[in-house]
Amino acid sequence: MKFVITGGGTGGHLVPALAVVDAIKRRDSSVEILFIGSTTGLEAEIVPNRGIAYKSIATGKLRRSSRGLLGMLTIANFRDMLAVPKGLIDAYRILRAYKPDVILSTGGYVAVPASIAAWLLRIPLVIHEQTTTIGLANRLCCAIAHTVALSFDIARNDLPLRARAGAVLTGNPIRRETLSGNHESAAARFGIPADTPVILITGGAQGARVINTAISDAIREITKTHFVIHQCGKQGIESLTAQRESLPAAIRDRWVVSAFLDVDAMADAWSVAQVVIARAGAGTVNEALILGKPMIFVPLEPSSRNEQLRNAERSAELGAAVIVRQSACTGDALIKAIRTILDTAGCIEQMATAAKGNAILDADIRITNILMDIAAK
Repeated sequence: MKFVITGGGTGGHLVPALAVVDAIKRRDSSVEILFIGSTTGLEAEIVPNRGIAYKSIATGKLRRSSRGLLGMLTIANFRDMLAVPKGLIDAYRILRAYKPDVILSTGGYVAVPASIAAWLLRIPLVIHEQTTTIGLANRLCCAIAHTVALSFDIARNDLPLRARAGAVLTGNPIRRETLSGNHESAAARFGIPADTPVILITGGAQGARVINTAISDAIREITKTHFVIHQCGKQGIESLTAQRESLPAAIRDRWVVSAFLDVDAMADAWSVAQVVIARAGAGTVNEALILGKPMIFVPLEPSSRNEQLRNAERSAELGAAVIVRQSACTGDALIKAIRTILDTAGCIEQMATAAKGNAILDADIRITNILMDIAAK
């Protein structure tokens, strides 16, 4: 069998794609896999480094604007849109030569030319949507897909009517390594004192300035009761490290600041966290559900179709999270949110139970089964 995987640009699209690649290889190591991505996205470096065959194509990004159509009439959008036809030609040539049995798209702008080329060549296309709302790239291509795999069933309502019949709930694949963290490893890695509860803070791999600023203001109060693991991104590391070094040792020793935590470090951080403060990207939301972690979400606003807010709202409706809006994200607001969770009897346990009760643990296997079934026909 031959499979093509396409998608990327951000970790939210790339992580589930790589998780499915791993699941395919566990199922049948003889399956040949080719990844089609961009020349500059995350996937261009990460995928080849994992030993996966990789081909890049030209791609363009549509930069949306709060000013509507007029706001989108920019030189950058015009230049990028000129790359789309070339990307389609690139993808068509690659697929025609490779002759895959099925294609999986996890979204992002690079997936559009490959998905259209698959349709032109009559190659079955499976689309995976990570969020509670259908992203633009997937929305453009879902009508030509054989199957649309959803991470959240609520996203079905966001599909065009003609695409709903071919939609199935699979969940959102996560890296299996995320489940491998443990308290002992975390304590050794981060220097966590015995019997000290931990708060994990992350704005994603790039960091989040609004979260970093709020934590900077709140750190003296938070470290009175908790050890803090803080992934702040490259843009925040210099100022936060300087602040940390200026603090008394009692505070400094309870605040670990890192620009980026690799997979193993993040797994350890997740495992030991009592509460997590984070953006509400699809991957983070899904990891929180699977790991059963009470969440304080600070959704990125505005994001594409306001997807982060909708992701966070769904978790809050389940009872697994509280939301602090970006415009209201201050040190005092985060302290209040933390106290609401910690000072309410049974709240942590109830939130953890709500999270785990709504998690899909085998999303990578479900999607692999779909691909295998299609390829076998």
